[in-house]
Amino acid sequence: ISFNPTEIQQFFESIIQLFRIAEDLDFVKILLTGVPESLKVIHNKQKIFYPGSDNIWFDPELYLKENGNVPLLTDKELEQFFKSLHADWDYKNFKSFSEIIKLPFFLQLYVQSNIVGSEVQSEIDLLYNYIQNNVLYGTHDHKKQEIIFELLAYSHYGIEKIFIDKNYILNKPCYETKAYAELLASGLIYEFKEPKKFLGYNTHIRFTHDILFEFLVINYWLSSYDLTEETFDHLIKHYENSDLLYPLIEWLIKYCVAENSSEVLQLICSYITDHYKWNDSNYKRREKLGNIIAQLGKIILNNEELKKDLMPYYMKLNFMNKAT
Repeated sequence: ISFNPTEIQQFFESIIQLFRIAEDLDFVKILLTGVPESLKVIHNKQKIFYPGSDNIWFDPELYLKENGNVPLLTDKELEQFFKSLHADWDYKNFKSFSEIIKLPFFLQLYVQSNIVGSEVQSEIDLLYNYIQNNVLYGTHDHKKQEIIFELLAYSHYGIEKIFIDKNYILNKPCYETKAYAELLASGLIYEFKEPKKFLGYNTHIRFTHDILFEFLVINYWLSSYDLTEETFDHLIKHYENSDLLYPLIEWLIKYCVAENSSEVLQLICSYITDHYKWNDSNYKRREKLGNIIAQLGKIILNNEELKKDLMPYYMKLNFMNKAT
């Protein structure tokens, strides 16, 4: 999006006018896409130029919360989608799979993959397949891994800002033109520009999706310490003051389920017992930990093997929260 104020206003006038024309037409759906930075600019400028116009978006509440408004797909939409593919199997028979692909991001990964739904036990399967076969595969796999590791290290694995000046990576030994170009083409990373204080622009690099970034970060810790208590301890210490701690715990739980490992799950339950309070004044922390509690509850309901080892810790967690 241009940084020229006049051009920006003309752009928004055109977009808003188009939306308003289509607002009363049931057979028209307009999809506006862009990199996260551009969508945030659109939202912020919309509030300046057209205050109170959020109701033109589908599901305004979701749009305001997420800077985007693509909701989870419904069962009916998924059914229509698979019929269009002439799929010869019923996705509804695979509960974990059907819940995963309701998020359009994962449905896209599934469509791009060469795996069948019955092989998908969690988001890990789809992301692993995407990274291995769409991102790293090829003659430059080693260099691509080095660039990814450099990007992660630069952010201190999510503690600092999660974008990097392109000039920084250009001067690193890991940089190779073809490997970098393949990473861009794979959709793992993208470039965006910001105007300098005087003339010219700075080019930055960022991962295209928070889910991808979180997945790569948790894999860094797991590759360093495996699925052990030590990994959890490192997460708690490293992300003590970072909101990234909570999604990383959620990923750690997914890996525990995939590996049928209860020890780390017990540690997580104990941690939440010590830190979650239903009347916590920190709404964000309360919400994030509440989501993790719900995730653990689903394991209790759906995984008989882990249920036995996890139940005493989960019951204590619930008891402590009700007592606060």
